[in-house]
Amino acid sequence: MVEASYAVESLFAVVRAFMTLDTSVLKPPDGFIEIANRLEQAGFKAWAVGGAVRAACGREVRKREEDWDIATEARPEEVGNLFSRTVPIGVEHGTVGVLCHDDLYEVTTFRRDVKTDGRHAQVTFADSIEEDLARRDFTINAIAWRPRTGDVRDPFDGVSDFEDRVLRAVGTAAHRFQEDYLRVLRGMRFAGRFDLKLEESTARAMREAVGGLPRLSAERVREELMKVLTDQAPSSALCFYTEFDVLPHWYPELVHASSNREIWVAAFDAVDAISCRHPFVRLARWLIQTGEDAVERRAASLSLLNRLKFSNAQRGVIGDLVEHYLPFVNALDSPERHRRWLSEVEESWRDV
Repeated sequence: MVEASYAVESLFAVVRAFMTLDTSVLKPPDGFIEIANRLEQAGFKAWAVGGAVRAACGREVRKREEDWDIATEARPEEVGNLFSRTVPIGVEHGTVGVLCHDDLYEVTTFRRDVKTDGRHAQVTFADSIEEDLARRDFTINAIAWRPRTGDVRDPFDGVSDFEDRVLRAVGTAAHRFQEDYLRVLRGMRFAGRFDLKLEESTARAMREAVGGLPRLSAERVREELMKVLTDQAPSSALCFYTEFDVLPHWYPELVHASSNREIWVAAFDAVDAISCRHPFVRLARWLIQTGEDAVERRAASLSLLNRLKFSNAQRGVIGDLVEHYLPFVNALDSPERHRRWLSEVEESWRDV
């Protein structure tokens, strides 16, 4: 029996070893191809990394909805010399924005961390894609594809983890989160978006790192929240906010409501029911749980929005939605009127 079990485990290990990225679903935009080709022609390897490569693990990549980022051995000044239309969006960290076909692509030099403090990393340039992938947060994000040759680099078995529906930190999990506490929130978003189970040591390290969340800037926390609210089902990630005690650190106004499971679950269902095209309306619907009446809800919501450094105009619009959302929506007697109202709100949001 032991020998049979060992044989099965060995076979499983072999199968995992041969799992690789299905590159047939990778259809890069023309701008990405032009940039990668120019880098390669100049003697610099160009690798696709980020959202598009990760999405290929799920066998579906939409050109306009995924990030097509490039990692290369070219230094920022060399990238600048190769392309005439560039934006210095993060040169100190090795990133140059390259405009092509009216789209902006991030081209980043291979990097490795030399010092981290839980908020920001000091980096130095590296010489290989393997070094660059080793500094990334999760195995599903540590995958690279080279369009010129079709080569795939997956040194931490990210494709296998995705196939197994597992979110696993690269290397020592505790170190990954101590390097940048935002990775705790990113992990929750990825687990929710892709329906992944947290690997045991990764989950344990995330819990231990939650106490470092107050060290993050409000802008980064806000940006992460808005990414969650554009997912198909934000509740999948927001449930982790409750389970891992994120709320007391950045969303204390919602702690009391989260203690009532029935109300909390109903709120999540309501948030998910709103289209992902209306993330701010979803936010307002979530923030309705901050008070017993309209005035209290508005005051508590504005406090939370101020903490996350939303603009004055944004706070005003969201505050109005929180205060008037329930009675107004309840008065809409048809799905069509509800959709029309959401579209009108969307238009007003573009002006703030």
